[in-house]
Amino acid sequence: DGLIIASSMTEYKPLEGVLPKNGRIPVVFLERSVNNCPFDSVMISDYASTAQSVEYLIENGHKNIGFLYGINTISPCIERLNAYKTTLLKHNIQVNDGYIKNVPSYAFGEIKNLIDGGCTAIVASTNKVTIDAIMYYLNNGISFDKIQLVGYLNNDFASESMTNMLS
Repeated sequence: DGLIIASSMTEYKPLEGVLPKNGRIPVVFLERSVNNCPFDSVMISDYASTAQSVEYLIENGHKNIGFLYGINTISPCIERLNAYKTTLLKHNIQVNDGYIKNVPSYAFGEIKNLIDGGCTAIVASTNKVTIDAIMYYLNNGISFDKIQLVGYLNNDFASESMTNMLS
């Protein structure tokens, strides 16, 4: 028995009173880094995967690359945004703050703004935002070849559903 936690908290203090202190129940944080947390975290490299995605888009000739993100306080989002900015700068591409959109809920409006604003590629940094982007493309007849999209699908259901929908 134990606890596996994926928290959107940035600091441990608010969690301190509800998590076991005696070490009798193992606790591991999954895919989140919480500041000052005494428990271990298991994470993927959000920074490296996003940097690789942005590199791919740049290698395909894109310079106007949009970035959509959800909850801006969780560590994966922070790492992905930092990787996006750093990779653009590494290739002497100026970071355009107008191409960075926070979409904690419904992303369609901001996707439209990015495309209307001249983005030729979009990085969707969360499962929800990726699904919203795919749905926006499909609902509006946008070719994935015309406006390239890279994103994250975090579960088998989303991956299978999107694969079936796009085939």
